[in-house]
Amino acid sequence: MFKNLVIAIAISLPLVSIAQGKSTKPVEDNTSIALYKKMLSNAMALDDYAIALQACHLIVAQQGVNSAYKDTMALLYYNLGSYKQTLLLAQGLLQQQPNNTTLLGITADSYSKLGSVKEAVTYQEKLYQLQPNAVNGFGLIEMQMSLQRYAEAIATAATVLNNKIDSNLVYYYKDTTGKQQQTPLKAAIYNYMGTAYYKQGNKAKAKDMLNVALQIDDKFLIAKLNKEAIKE
Repeated sequence: MFKNLVIAIAISLPLVSIAQGKSTKPVEDNTSIALYKKMLSNAMALDDYAIALQACHLIVAQQGVNSAYKDTMALLYYNLGSYKQTLLLAQGLLQQQPNNTTLLGITADSYSKLGSVKEAVTYQEKLYQLQPNAVNGFGLIEMQMSLQRYAEAIATAATVLNNKIDSNLVYYYKDTTGKQQQTPLKAAIYNYMGTAYYKQGNKAKAKDMLNVALQIDDKFLIAKLNKEAIKE
């Protein structure tokens, strides 16, 4: 059986909000705000997202519902793995900031993590339109494959491959023993193309794509297994 890959994204957290516009704020207790911001900064320096989230809640409580720090709250919830809370915040923020690529990214991935790929793909498509890089494209391919949209996945992969892909970009996967391995992202994309062609019944084209993947990385286990599946 052909093996599918799983994409994971990592988003670094800013110490300040990612909001793209100014917010109307109520009267603030400047002393308290300064203290909470210091609390946030200290927590972030220690990668203590739980405390950082508490600080954000305190800041937002002072500044009101239009606080720019709600963006940072969404990122913190995402990094804590609280995907439902991430969506509740991010979707509201996207109504005001529809082209905010960070919010689009965490929304797409949160839906995906919750198993709602049909909802995720819409946000990933827009993210790739705004930032047509290899990582975003690969994320879109993953979702299209999950939804069995093989023609779309092939088209997206071809578009991604038409642009230069940084050789430092790698994809991590686990081998049959559960040990983590890595392969160049470009090889992973060709593997996906091979998988998509195979699902469409085009074994010759699938083999060609898998051969390219193995030319890039002859130790790429998933591509090897997929190639063996064609022979079987």
